[in-house]
Formats: sequence, C-alpha cells, structure tokens
Amino acid sequence: MADFELALQKVLDDEGGYSNQASDLGGETLFGISRKANPDWAGWRTVDYMRNDPMFPGVVQNDPRLRNMAADLYRKQYWSKVDGDWVSDQRLAEILFSIGVNMSPKVAIRFLQDGLNFFSHGGMSYVLTVVDGLCGPLTRQASNNYLGDAVNKQDALDRLAWYVTGRWVSRYGEIVRIHPGQSKNAKGWLDRTRCFWT
Repeated sequence: MADFELALQKVLDDEGGYSNQASDLGGETLFGISRKANPDWAGWRTVDYMRNDPMFPGVVQNDPRLRNMAADLYRKQYWSKVDGDWVSDQRLAEILFSIGVNMSPKVAIRFLQDGLNFFSHGGMSYVLTVVDGLCGPLTRQASNNYLGDAVNKQDALDRLAWYVTGRWVSRYGEIVRIHPGQSKNAKGWLDRTRCFWT
C-alpha cells in the first residue's frame, strides 16, 4: 500500500507555505489549503489569530500544530477520497493525491477511470468502469483486472501513470484557455507534474 506521509511531503513541497495573491483563484492558502475551498478548516482560526504577529506569515508556515492540522485535512479530504491507502503503487497514489489536491479528488479518479478504460481494449480485456469520479468496486475491479492481465506489472503501472499525468497536464491547458490570466501559474503547475514522468 502507498505511504501517506511520503505523498503528503511531496504535496507540501509543491504547495509551499502561506500565500494570498489576488490573482490566485484559490485565494488565501496555507500549505496548499485554500480558504475558499476549505473555509471551515480549523487551521484558519489559528492563522487569523497569528495574523498580527510581526513574524507573520513565517510564524504560521513553521507552526507544527498547523502542519498536523493540514495533514489531517489532506488525509480526510483528499487521500481517502482518491483511495490512497488502497493504491499499491506509490507513484500512482502520489499522482492521484496531487491531482486531488490541485483539482479535486473526483477529477483525479475520473482521470484514473478514463485511463483504465483506455487500456481495456474497448472492454475486450475487462469490463469498462463508469467515469464518475468515485473509487468504488467497479473502479477497483477494473484496476485489478488491468494489472492482473499485464505481463509486466511495472510497465502497466508506468503506462497508467503517464496517461493520468497526461490528462492532468491537458487540464491545465484547459484552465488557461478558459482563464488566460492563469497562464502565469502554468510553470508552477507543470513543475508539480515533472517528477511523475520518469
């Protein structure tokens, strides 16, 4: 099974510390947690309390309580929704987790489901899964069948990881096409996918 702490550290490295840029559609963020998307996160009360500290924002970025609160949110809202504990391959779990954090867990699972269907030879190798963004029994069965039919499991995992990562990069292109002002974020977005292409 994949290791949540390894995946979390990669996400935290990608997401960085505190940010509050007007041009960011997510608005105020800490450790990649957007206040807009997660307004009820308990960590925001601590951030608001520390806002007047002369060491702000560094004081919140270095607070271990906030890091632990972030880890709890990431596990509940993202890791569990991409079924990270079920995914056997660390790299694939990290890809799904990163997409889940950056775009949503449903988007991550849709990319996985689409990839499983893509490699099913039109349903000839195994039953197609519904692309609904939920990691349920049909998605798990399709994944098990995909890997079970593979002569070289690592090669099969690599192909699936590349497919999912390709969909992720393509989605960034769609975002920039719809919101041209977001092109300034493109480099950072693509940088977070780079380690998954190997």
